[in-house]
Amino acid sequence: MYKLLRKYLAMALACICMAGALTGCTSGGLAKTYTVEEASKTEVVKVGNETVTLDEVFLYVIQCAYTYGLDKETAKESESTYKSTILEQIQDAKAKYQVALTADIEITDEIKDEINEAVDRYYEAFGQELFDGCGISRDAVYQLFLEQRYIAKLREKTLNDLYADYLKEAKDTYGDKTFIDVYYVMFPKTKIDAEGNSVDLSAEEIAAAKQNAERTRERALAGESIEDIGKEYGEDSGVLADTQRTFIGIYEKALNTMLSELKNGEISEIYEDDAGYMVMQMVNNNDTEYRDYFLNTYAQQKAEEAYTAMEKVWVGAMNISDDDIIGDTWEKLTIVDIADYIDKKGLKLDGQGTSK
Repeated sequence: MYKLLRKYLAMALACICMAGALTGCTSGGLAKTYTVEEASKTEVVKVGNETVTLDEVFLYVIQCAYTYGLDKETAKESESTYKSTILEQIQDAKAKYQVALTADIEITDEIKDEINEAVDRYYEAFGQELFDGCGISRDAVYQLFLEQRYIAKLREKTLNDLYADYLKEAKDTYGDKTFIDVYYVMFPKTKIDAEGNSVDLSAEEIAAAKQNAERTRERALAGESIEDIGKEYGEDSGVLADTQRTFIGIYEKALNTMLSELKNGEISEIYEDDAGYMVMQMVNNNDTEYRDYFLNTYAQQKAEEAYTAMEKVWVGAMNISDDDIIGDTWEKLTIVDIADYIDKKGLKLDGQGTSK
């Protein structure tokens, strides 16, 4: 996660530097330029308790044009759509940041130093005059990435807490189960017709399926590899053969009992149910490695699902309405000239997360 965050920060910092070039440009840039004082004091929109000023809005506009690779024509044709996207991005970030401020998150001196060093590197690379010209102060640059660190820390902390809760739930629910690896060859009582529908086999076909299951078991008991036998049946045969990693207790009682009694390497009796006839060989009757994988995966997936739901609540609670738009700055703001400048300078993503 830390590597992904650093990659995101690097990309966004690049966007910030482009802001300097754009807003400081008197030809082919913005129709109007702003001083640091003007941009930082021009209020544009409220998100919860946060008031977003023009200098920060410019950063989101530039990032949008940069990320989506907009040119003049594309930006002009779909400007309202992209401006809606920008507002959604502002809402998303500001909502999460405000939650992060209440989440007992620590931003260490080391993290602050990293952000400062990153800002210094970009000022050295692109020049002080560019940032001055676009109305974006060093403090604004620093604040943007500080907020992103808070958001990343919020995600990390919340996921860790959720993971711990769901891991306990997984252990309480599945920790006493016996996890196994079993190879099976299944001879179904149904087939797929030309229309893709499942249809029952005829009595003669079902009898043949049972005989094939019996022969498979006999051959396996005689020493042949059951996996090799399973491979003899092609995909068109309808026969299913594979290794299943699972746990005892998930199936019907009769199958659970049969699996629980199999020793490693042992060939089962033929198991019959409505689906067909199955012959199995126990590969591992106590797969603790898969048990741990299952419990951890369960907890991770549940935590991700829960965190996504929490994000929706956080962001949804701070929807931007018309009443949150301050004055007419947002209405008059255009992304066309920014997109045109970025396009002409070749400042785009190449689809791999790197700039051309």
